[in-house]
Amino acid sequence: MLNARHFTSTLVLGIMTIRATVSLAGTIHVPADFATIQEAVDAASVGDLISVGRGSFHENIVIDKRLTILGTIIVDGDVFDDDIRTLIRAADSSKPVITIEADAVRLQALDVRGGEYGIVAQDVEAISLNLLRARYHRLDGIFLENCDSSSIDDTRVSYCGRYAVYQKGGAVTTNYFGIVKGTDINDIRGSYNVGGIRIEGAEDTVVSDCSLTYHEVAAIEDIASVRSSINQNYVSRNAIGILVSGSEDCVLGENLVFSNTDGILIEESTGSCSESIIRNNLGAGVRGSGSGWTFTENTIRGSRVIGVDWEGNACVFEANMIRSSFGDGFSLKGNENVLSGNISRNNDVGFLLKGNDNLYRHNKASRNREEGFLLTEGRRNMLSSNRSESSGADGYLVEDQIESLLKSNTAMRSGGNGFTFADTTESLNIVNGFAGFNGGYGFVDEGELNDFSNTSCNGEGNVKGGSLPAGLCD
Repeated sequence: MLNARHFTSTLVLGIMTIRATVSLAGTIHVPADFATIQEAVDAASVGDLISVGRGSFHENIVIDKRLTILGTIIVDGDVFDDDIRTLIRAADSSKPVITIEADAVRLQALDVRGGEYGIVAQDVEAISLNLLRARYHRLDGIFLENCDSSSIDDTRVSYCGRYAVYQKGGAVTTNYFGIVKGTDINDIRGSYNVGGIRIEGAEDTVVSDCSLTYHEVAAIEDIASVRSSINQNYVSRNAIGILVSGSEDCVLGENLVFSNTDGILIEESTGSCSESIIRNNLGAGVRGSGSGWTFTENTIRGSRVIGVDWEGNACVFEANMIRSSFGDGFSLKGNENVLSGNISRNNDVGFLLKGNDNLYRHNKASRNREEGFLLTEGRRNMLSSNRSESSGADGYLVEDQIESLLKSNTAMRSGGNGFTFADTTESLNIVNGFAGFNGGYGFVDEGELNDFSNTSCNGEGNVKGGSLPAGLCD
């Protein structure tokens, strides 16, 4: 009845029926009290609940007050698409199925189809969307613009002409309920939309536990936003797995990025990426540009073009595994970067390094088809305590380097030379290097004014280069 003081919902679990009673400001039943949902909205008071029964409703609904609208759902273990029994189809397909114009509106257990948008909310806050289905919309399944402190949870979106979820704007605020938070987008299942989830110009948005597949553009886009957190998502078979462009302090963590064209694409942004598995992408595992990024403990495997292709300054790459790429493992171009404790294995070139004033330390190149380490076009770099094993060509090929320091590096069992310093090198300082059991020379020096000290080799029997100490490998 209208304005009843309690709401009774029925959930069917197998052959069992569970009835739960919840105290509410007032409850309206559709179609028992009103034939349409819009009529119920118009008649409701602020804070009321509208309980919608099974059935199909052809409406375009505008919600202009704080309400909860709860559809009917049949629960049998996990929730599947056909368990939501309240279907709302757009009466006018050129309009959104549901438009939200008030703060703190809650929608749950509704299946919306066939509008310009599924759900639209603009310039409101504390919106809660839960257990929804949105399909066959001309633009977005869900579109939020300047909706602070809102949440979307456990929602399925498919076959939309633009994005599954598009959040434009939105910031951290103390919301209607006194909670300080940004927008949370959690447990979205999106497939066969043009794009997956797009965050644009927002602050402190969290995207987590989402599964996004078969999108024509990116599964997740973070565009010109601040402090976005994109964690524990599964993105597969999209044009791009995760795209970050023009954003600040973006955090990527524990994502599974699998079989996209490019896995992660970053454009002129700042942030971090950690503990993600990036596998079998058709282009690059990670490709991008930006300064101040930190990449730690990621696994990049089976990329068809290149494992990591990065250009930027003052970045840190630490304890990453790059293996089994069809092309090079790791290409880094830039200045003042730190490459530490990484492993590049079973690629073409293990590490392709360009730039000035960089620190490369404690990295390992193993079983790469070409060079283990290829240094080119740089000055004043420091290569310290690295190891190259079983490379198909030289362990270390150093070209176009001036005034760099190579200290305590090892080359073992290379198909070519252990270390080759090309005629474009000058004034290098090579200290405590060791070459052992390589197919060619231990050390080849064709440069000018390179200095070797405490450097030794085993198994080669000779060296090549006028500046190498006499008897170095005897």
